[in-house]
Amino acid sequence: MLKEERITLNLLQLLEHQPSLSQRGISSELGIALGATNAHLHNLLKQGFILKQDRSAARCAYSVTGQGLEHRNHLLVKRIQNSLDLYQESRKSCSRIVAEAARHGFSGAYIYGDDTLAEIMYLSLLENGQLQMRGFLGCQNKDTFVNQPVISDIYTLKPNSVILFTQLDGFPTNHQKLCLQIDKSRIMVPSLLTSI
Repeated sequence: MLKEERITLNLLQLLEHQPSLSQRGISSELGIALGATNAHLHNLLKQGFILKQDRSAARCAYSVTGQGLEHRNHLLVKRIQNSLDLYQESRKSCSRIVAEAARHGFSGAYIYGDDTLAEIMYLSLLENGQLQMRGFLGCQNKDTFVNQPVISDIYTLKPNSVILFTQLDGFPTNHQKLCLQIDKSRIMVPSLLTSI
């Protein structure tokens, strides 16, 4: 989904629930500049997706038209499909790296990360069943993540265990730091991240 489509979807959803919101309020809610908000509203008016009702010289309200609701639904379906496509791509990438780690003879695995990709890697690890889950690394201020232990000292890692690196935030810097602390042959990264 393109940035413009995301803004349009968010704007239509916002106006549907808060039609009296000022342009400044819309700008604040969407996290975009006031001028960009004005341009998006003008575009939606021109396309017939919203109507503007003047309430006073300084205030107006916007209502989403039937055509605007249809467009919102179209964009929402597109957003959901994009999310599902990304999830499927992530699952495949994680499953491949888990299988590769098992082929390399590792018996256990640690997952470096505490975001959605780390959860997907954990599911892939469970699904594969060949590597024992040892815990998570790189989790800030947590003792557990998805009911698994968080290991704070990387020098206590069990031998013959791979580190499956999934941390999106700070990649590749955090990956490079980890490679300075641990033998690179024990660190594997899903192709989804290496293409960044």
